[in-house]
Amino acid sequence: MPVKFLIISRPDLRIRQSAISNPSIGTHLTLDTDDPTQLMSDIKLYIQIAFKNSSVSSGWYTEGDVEELARLAGGLFVFAAVFAAYILIPSDGRRRSERLRKLKTYQAESALAPLDTMYSLILALATDPIVLEPTELVETQRIIAAILSSRMPLSVKTLADLLSLSPEQLRGALDELHAVVFVPVQDEEGELRILHVTFADFLFTRAPERIRINEAFAHSTLADACLQRMADDDLCFNISRSQSLYKPTPSIKRPWIAHSLCYACMQWAHHVELAGHKFDDRIDSFLRCKFLFWLETLSVMGKIGISSKLLHIMASTVCRGKKTSVGLLTPV
Repeated sequence: MPVKFLIISRPDLRIRQSAISNPSIGTHLTLDTDDPTQLMSDIKLYIQIAFKNSSVSSGWYTEGDVEELARLAGGLFVFAAVFAAYILIPSDGRRRSERLRKLKTYQAESALAPLDTMYSLILALATDPIVLEPTELVETQRIIAAILSSRMPLSVKTLADLLSLSPEQLRGALDELHAVVFVPVQDEEGELRILHVTFADFLFTRAPERIRINEAFAHSTLADACLQRMADDDLCFNISRSQSLYKPTPSIKRPWIAHSLCYACMQWAHHVELAGHKFDDRIDSFLRCKFLFWLETLSVMGKIGISSKLLHIMASTVCRGKKTSVGLLTPV
């Protein structure tokens, strides 16, 4: 029959677990692209047509305004649709222009209200206390906090290692969050990321208290994870496995050095600086037991130059408001 039914949805858990997600089924079409240029072009075209078809002349907006709205949409049509609908509510160009100005500076809370409602519904389902045990709820919050506060994109395997979880546990905690968090198919390839910056803003500032995440807590989560990761046995003497200690260590990433350990060695001080509480005892133990191993790891990674900066950050954080006589805490 010359009839086609088009069914569209966000990546809901029940749909992802159904037969429609079987790659052998030819009628399953995923509308996705990794080309940001094409996404930007499509969204710009959508906004241009929406503005052009409105009942008001085009003098109230410029091509630069369309470019800026497409950038704010972050590659997602849902945001472009909400932004365009919010701007086009008034019937005169002056008020539309004012709404456009507010939106470009992220001051239009009413424009974000539909998005906040969507975020609230998604998070309420993902953190339902009736479904989740208290420990599972805390685990989900830690995972979201870590994704929001990480200083570089992380794979599923890397973040799971940092949080002392298995990739399966991490994926299970994110099952109901695919609409707001991109979860790559492979554990060691691809990067976990939020789909739009407004999700982070919502969680840090506008979310209901039960699901709101404090930014200091987010950094505390990764500070604790990094310090724990560097306390593990694989941060050890001669991590480069050099045959001779008399030859310079080549600055080549060795495959046996885990990405989670590399992240911890490079980023721990930044998270400690922004954390909600002190880690003085943990840092003291790290400096006494693992300091030289940490320097060697940075050398193998070709990042030894950042060690001085990290020690300065750590010293100012640990020594803030008190004096210390520990030599290692005095940066050179």
